[in-house]
Amino acid sequence: ARIDSYLLERSRLVERSEVERNFHILYQLTAGASPDERAILDISADAQAYTYLRTNSKASGPSLAIGAHDFKRTREAMSTFAVGDAQQAAVFRALAALIHLGNVELEAVNAAGGQDGATVPPRSAEPLKRAAELMRIPAEFVADALCTRTISAGGGADLARLPQSASAARSVRDALAKAVYGAVFDGMLMRVNASLGAGAKGAADDDAALRLGILDMFGFENLPTNSFEQLLINYANETLQVLAPPSLLTGATCHSTTSHHARYRSARRTSRRTSSSSSKLSTRRRASRARIFASTTTRPCCAHCSTSPPVREPYA
Repeated sequence: ARIDSYLLERSRLVERSEVERNFHILYQLTAGASPDERAILDISADAQAYTYLRTNSKASGPSLAIGAHDFKRTREAMSTFAVGDAQQAAVFRALAALIHLGNVELEAVNAAGGQDGATVPPRSAEPLKRAAELMRIPAEFVADALCTRTISAGGGADLARLPQSASAARSVRDALAKAVYGAVFDGMLMRVNASLGAGAKGAADDDAALRLGILDMFGFENLPTNSFEQLLINYANETLQVLAPPSLLTGATCHSTTSHHARYRSARRTSRRTSSSSSKLSTRRRASRARIFASTTTRPCCAHCSTSPPVREPYA
């Protein structure tokens, strides 16, 4: 089998509606980490202590005990899919890093030349240090990457480093967190696919193989502040809404086009009208309508077509 990732909602990591929570694994990690893991990752069981995990009273979620139980089940599932202890530790280290990264604040300062700049205040030095250590890069490098930007001139021959505004630095911080989470997600997906045998000869590409599609239903979201990424998510969701629900909710399972079903239903209505008014129609008109019905129906291929007669298949 093979699992494909279509659209990971990474924006949820840094911004959500007031009734939503962040990804489950982050709450599971804070609730279920062992004492040794807490010492290594430097995380507490209080999810409200972390900016990315903070929720208000409208967002419901499992209790601390349930979160710890779910974390145990998640670890068991990872072991089932051949994700070893060392790999699990690496995953949790990356997740803890982005949890700490969310607590790094960025304040506006006046940079050289009167430009708007950003800096990490002293109160955020500790979460910055923790995040950098877990990502195994120097804290100074992270701070510099957040607060400055590099531009090229002269065809890339000349590089210049310029200060970033506080709002731009916060956007970079959130982009880094989303990139880390996306990399972790894709890495886990690769491990699961490897365990499922994806890529083995005849396993995933065999046309005769059975396939199961699972779709998490999607909808339009209007957040207090909508980013360009949210625009793309909404556009994709609305496009899929036009395509998927008619097939999912009506139980259609065939591979024919929707127009085929429309032609079939129209032909059935034509046939019923022909039958009900046969006494009023000439023999020639009845024969003409019968030919229309025969040319627009196919052999049964789904719930819509289960009553169609076994006639020729011009639209198969």
